[in-house]
Amino acid sequence: MQSAELAATERKRYAELLTPLFSPDGVDTSEYAFALLRVGGCQDAGWDPLQESKEMLEDLTALTEIELPKETFRSVEKTSWRLGLISYAHMTEMEAPYNVLANLLRVRSNLPFVTNPFRDPTASSEKTTRSRKRMKRTLFRPPPPISPSEKIRVIAGLADKAGLPSLAAVFGEFYFPPLRNAIAHSSYVLHQGEFRLLGGYLLDPNRNVHSPVVDFSYLRQIIIKTYAFYSAFFWLHQRARAGFGSLRGKCFPYDPRLKGLLEFL
Repeated sequence: MQSAELAATERKRYAELLTPLFSPDGVDTSEYAFALLRVGGCQDAGWDPLQESKEMLEDLTALTEIELPKETFRSVEKTSWRLGLISYAHMTEMEAPYNVLANLLRVRSNLPFVTNPFRDPTASSEKTTRSRKRMKRTLFRPPPPISPSEKIRVIAGLADKAGLPSLAAVFGEFYFPPLRNAIAHSSYVLHQGEFRLLGGYLLDPNRNVHSPVVDFSYLRQIIIKTYAFYSAFFWLHQRARAGFGSLRGKCFPYDPRLKGLLEFL
């Protein structure tokens, strides 16, 4: 199967898998809107990283399709692979898609939208467990980032709870922590048609063994599947958001106790 054909096939498959999650049927409309729009507080324009992530991915995709001049690049093939690897790392690290997926799964399980679906609710607050002096030093320090592996674990649990077990396993098709770590920390070598990890192993599907060497043909499949999944995600997300266009300027009650109103701008 050629790369373009594989990409189209996988994109369609992932879109079919994700479509039920982006459907407003059978869920609380307000919570669904919050999850889809990622409500997070008072912010003006220019603070949403989702669009930036999408545009960067489009730029990287376009760069990989350009015919690079041989007189400028020492190895055109390696340069193309490096752009693909950067794209893979970018896609698997994007925070907004994980948040959207987790909250849509929460809403489908009759759980409320939360601004941080990956925070451990059982963890005690720093404000109540640390001294006032120490709290002043850490109050405005952002929490440490949560790894993609941990986010995927939470999403898998929510997918099982929502009755979408196939979505729980989908990340295992293309997200591999050793590969992500090797790219992020520049701990790899491209040599003679192989991607060589210097600090990890990947399962070789042809030989069914864990190996620090990944053949370019298998690496291409991984990157194509990653592109296909996030292409399907962005398409469905944009389509679902567009459904709110007809509600512009209208207000809807969503919190009877506090008399809260939701207005679509």
